[in-house]
Order: sequence, then structure tokens, then C-alpha cells
Amino acid sequence: MRFLKVAAVVGFFLVTGGTSLFADDLRIDGSSEVAFERSLQAIAATISAEDKEAFDRGFAAIFADRYLKLDSGGAKAGVAAMNGVTKEELLAAGRGVIAGTVSSADSLAEIGWQYSSHTDDMTGQPSRSAYISSSKPFEFSAPYTGEQYAILSVRHHPREGLDVMLRIEKGQFACAVAECAVSVRFDEGPIQTVEVTAPTDMDNTIRFVRKPEPFLHALKESKSVRIEATFYNEGNRVFEFRTAGLKHE
Repeated sequence: MRFLKVAAVVGFFLVTGGTSLFADDLRIDGSSEVAFERSLQAIAATISAEDKEAFDRGFAAIFADRYLKLDSGGAKAGVAAMNGVTKEELLAAGRGVIAGTVSSADSLAEIGWQYSSHTDDMTGQPSRSAYISSSKPFEFSAPYTGEQYAILSVRHHPREGLDVMLRIEKGQFACAVAECAVSVRFDEGPIQTVEVTAPTDMDNTIRFVRKPEPFLHALKESKSVRIEATFYNEGNRVFEFRTAGLKHE
């Protein structure tokens, strides 16, 4: 199960007015995927028609902000990132987005590279990441509807080494096997074919650059990069990232 399944469940409950045994617990429980779905269903069941847009936008904004800061993708990571978020926080964020007083995911593209670090429990050494969202949003057709952003990440892990990753929030890369290719253009240079691979859990929302070292070198020298990838039932999509100023050793 990926985040898109959870989003579909939320949409169903908003439309049908579904109820839950946990309707009094208006806080997201990220302790497990099952708990996450049940708590989110409970919140969705209490959302009025006039608050639906605020709820949708608030969830998308908070999820995008927290998901960008993760070292890895997948449902479990996304679920854990949302743990403890309240109904009031979701609605406040959504109303702020609608009013233009609170940034949504597109503001993350404007502020450029973001950085995070945490200690690897096994080695005691830091795992460092840099990430940036695409400069423009995009949308897929059902069942992956809704505005989203692509995320380009660079991670240096003490045991796993260097990784460069391209991630979407929902949808499926069209690679039929573990390895495939994307087209990449740094600034106004030539279009390059870059091999990418799926993660070990075969999560179809993320791909790893097969040779990250030369890619990172070009990335640090660039002001922008465009990446074209193929997606299931969606064809090719081009994502542009404003990459100037990357600081990652």
C-alpha cells in the first residue's frame, strides 16, 4: 500500500460521509498503516462540505513538507511522518493555503535546496540529505489525481553510500523491470540518457540514479536540470528543478 491508497480512502469518506469508531480521536496515528488509515478516516468523516477543500489542501501541504524531509520513500515512511497531526492543524494549513498566507508545496521549490541530517543507529555516523521539489506541479489521471510535485534528493549514508533519487508522491514509473532510463538535461547542455533503478522493495514512486557520482558532480555545477521520465498510463513527463546552490560533499 502506498500513500495514494490512503488518499483514495480519504476521498471516499469525504464523499460518502463515512463514520468510524475512532471519530473522537481527531489526530493522525502514524504508528502503523492500519492505524493511519483508521485515524484519517475518522477525521475525514467529521469534515463538512465547506471544509473539504481546506482539508484536502492542508493534508497535501503538510504531507509534502514532511515527505520532502525523509531519507526514503514508501508508505511506512510517509505514515510515520504524519504521526500526531491534528484535524485543526490540517484545516488551519489548508485555510492558509487558500488565503495565500501559508505556503503549500510549491513554495518549497522557491526556497531551493533543503537539508536534513540524522544519526545512523548502527554506525553512530550522520546520514545527510539534500532535497528540492520541482518548480511546477503536475497531475496524473485517476486513481492518482491531485496536484503533486516531483522531488529530487541527494543522500549520503554511512553504510549505503551516495544516492541520488527521483520521487513522486503518487503514480507509477513505467519501468517493467528493476532498471530503466530517464532523459536528463543540465542547464542548456545536451540531453543525456541516465540509467535508474528501483529500490529493493520495488516502490514504483521512486527511482535511484545508477551512477550517482557523475550525476551529483553535474548537479552541483548546474543552475537547473530537466528530467523526463515515463509513467504508467501517463506517458512522458518533464520535471524541472532549480538546482543552483547545492551544498553536499
